[in-house]
Amino acid sequence: MGGERASRRPRNAHARWWPLVRRQGTPRSSAIYGYCLGALVHGPLSDRFGRRKVMLAGNTLMLAGALGCTVAPHIEFLLASRLVQGIGASTSVVLVFVIIGDVYQGTRLFQMLGLTNAAMSAFMTAAPALGGIVNRTLGWRGNYATVFGITLVSLLLMAFLLPETGGAPVKVGVRQVAAGFRKLLTSKGFLAASLVPSLLFAAYMVFIAASSFLYTGTFGLSTVGSPAIC
Repeated sequence: MGGERASRRPRNAHARWWPLVRRQGTPRSSAIYGYCLGALVHGPLSDRFGRRKVMLAGNTLMLAGALGCTVAPHIEFLLASRLVQGIGASTSVVLVFVIIGDVYQGTRLFQMLGLTNAAMSAFMTAAPALGGIVNRTLGWRGNYATVFGITLVSLLLMAFLLPETGGAPVKVGVRQVAAGFRKLLTSKGFLAASLVPSLLFAAYMVFIAASSFLYTGTFGLSTVGSPAIC
């Protein structure tokens, strides 16, 4: 939510961690790495163990990662927790579309996919500004505590309300998954259809990862002001 935004002259804990962040990478980058890694496996895991189980397990992982970030005693712990949080966060992003495909067909399917994409884009746009406000009010740990609370509520709602939509489990092995990826990566149709949105999303994530340091470090904007111009 923007909790990693740093000022030009970091103070207190930031002053101790800033040189390490510059050398080892930002917590946001760590989360993106986890997000990308997790997105590769959640689909096959949901075929093998069911949508509901993987959703609950992934969001539990995200909850643990958010808690770790909230109480992180040093930068290495924070980066590891963000990696765990990213792996867990990718669960819902991947499986929500799988679940929609299980439940809806035809025109309704495309309507729900469009609605979900629009909602995700709106949340991603609003998150930096909201995170800046939380950061200014509660500090960077407050940002992660807020994510922990939201994830906890979401996890409880899924535990009580989310049904299994995937049908009978399918045995999926590493070789099958690798063969599936190989088939996709050698398909000209798939590459043509996915490359453009993938590159656009990659550019957006690079901007998300670097923009806060540019705005706060170079232009001297506050953690609330910098998201407002994004």
